[in-house]
Amino acid sequence: MVRPSPGREQTAFLGDDLYDLVVRPATGLLITPADGALREFSDALLASQGWMEGFETSVVGTTN
Repeated sequence: MVRPSPGREQTAFLGDDLYDLVVRPATGLLITPADGALREFSDALLASQGWMEGFETSVVGTTN
């Protein structure tokens, strides 16, 4: 089964350098995190899509 590639609006890019700006036209969301912000962002993004429910117990094996 062939899956279609995600469109620009469905992609995010994480970069921490000026050279990463070159991908801005090709992505729907460009992220440049401050220290520790990546975890908060990724948790919020996954939770908004319904991916966090049960994640800690199924993948990590613990819950907070």
